[in-house]
Amino acid sequence: LIGGLFREVTTDGHSQVPGLGNLPWIGPLFRSIAESTTREEVIILLTLHVVKDYDAYAAASRKQLENAERIRVGARQGLLPIGRERIAQRHYHLALEKLRQGDRSAALWHLNLALHNNPRLLDAIRLKERLTGRQEWSAEGSGGRLFLHALIARERGYDLKLFGRPDPDTVELPEPDETETQPPTGEP
Repeated sequence: LIGGLFREVTTDGHSQVPGLGNLPWIGPLFRSIAESTTREEVIILLTLHVVKDYDAYAAASRKQLENAERIRVGARQGLLPIGRERIAQRHYHLALEKLRQGDRSAALWHLNLALHNNPRLLDAIRLKERLTGRQEWSAEGSGGRLFLHALIARERGYDLKLFGRPDPDTVELPEPDETETQPPTGEP
């Protein structure tokens, strides 16, 4: 498989001797204009291979994944210790330590601090869901995302409730009290 992209960069450079380049009739002698066009072609070449030794490729892939994780963690260690991500990681590790000691409330406290500093820390989110027994969800989700999920669910024939979100169209409403149906009298 071969694919390619073309990129063209045009640069215009104007330079002049200050003052003399603005003089009529002799000004062009003290000015220069340089135009250059650079064209680049990026060729993407994909080579297909038939994999016969799945175990060897799986082991090599696993090794590359571990190396990438080592590089990622090493890059994070170079960050300042007062950065939000480092603070979140520290609280996540403290939560794991407290959980190993059997202190669930302290673990939950550290998880909340970790998620306060980095709300996208997936391991902390999953551990908090396990500890609390409930999944967090927001009613302010993307309409497009919910629309696509609804289409997929309808096509597959199953009921799709994301993270236990209640459907606003099917939520049971309590019967209104008599005070709710009466107009306000203006008295407290």
